[in-house]
Amino acid sequence: MNEIQAQQSHLSENEQKTIEPFNLSVKEKEAISFYGNPDGLKQLAGEFRTAKTVNGTAQEFIDFSISFRQNEDNITACEILKRGVEFYTNDIELLASYLNCIIDSGIQEEIAVKSKEIYGKIRQNPLEDYSEYVFISVLKYLETEKSRSNELEKIKAEADKILNVFYKQHPNSEGSYFAHYKLISGREQRKDKLREAVNKLSSCSRCALRLADMLCEDGEHSEALKVIEKCLLSVQPLFKVNKAYVYYLRGICEYGVFQKNEKNNVSVNKRHFLTFFKKNREDGEQKNNEDKKTEVQNIYESFRIAKNEYFDLKSDYKKEIERIIYVLERQTGVFYS
Repeated sequence: MNEIQAQQSHLSENEQKTIEPFNLSVKEKEAISFYGNPDGLKQLAGEFRTAKTVNGTAQEFIDFSISFRQNEDNITACEILKRGVEFYTNDIELLASYLNCIIDSGIQEEIAVKSKEIYGKIRQNPLEDYSEYVFISVLKYLETEKSRSNELEKIKAEADKILNVFYKQHPNSEGSYFAHYKLISGREQRKDKLREAVNKLSSCSRCALRLADMLCEDGEHSEALKVIEKCLLSVQPLFKVNKAYVYYLRGICEYGVFQKNEKNNVSVNKRHFLTFFKKNREDGEQKNNEDKKTEVQNIYESFRIAKNEYFDLKSDYKKEIERIIYVLERQTGVFYS
């Protein structure tokens, strides 16, 4: 019997776990298996908190925290990363993960005090050593400071310095454009920055979706549709965007274009009646009806994809889809199936 076994012989199972080293490389696999299982993760979090010894690399602390973040438990994730930072005080990837997690936790005291401390530690390192993720994290911190601080010029100057290096170090990253967009105040200026990303980058799903969203809000449905296609055709997987929402938005924009065309066709049909012979008018109306049917079917197809069981579309969006389908079926006689 070894020393640990001798110590544990009279202890309960939970007490034994506090003596055994908490091995992150093993526990990370457990955490992944508990996705969607809050009770399993809660138990694992309890083991982590009471463990006297935690073994793992800086990256393993990050990886272990991810399962909790994916299950919207930023509080536990912060505790994991905080403990990691105590071991690896100068690892900027770990510091950046912790900074990100503090901001997402929503704990104002932590954001105000701890995030400033962590940001300061990261900024002690040369910008040229930053990964894309570290750049995004420090710019996210400055974005939160912009809404809290009176020193806007100082924050802007700091952000500009970081962004200049970010663009140079990672010229094909949409992260720099998206972070820049979030630091801009004017709506049209924000749209211009997103357009710049869409025009310059081969893949920019987040920037494209946000631009399409803003264009749709402004009633610019035709341009929004072109941008949505750019989002869908991005060469990288759409892991940074809500796929259900992308197709929902495409359907909304297609609906906006359809209604605008219908409005324009009213005046066109009046002129058609006054200037063309009967056969020409009938042929034109037949083609117009076929085009109309195709447009409506395209809208329905976007909504079908958005509502697919593989996605998780919010109930409010589902209700809006049902409302639009109801209107279109009665307006056009083309039925959704």
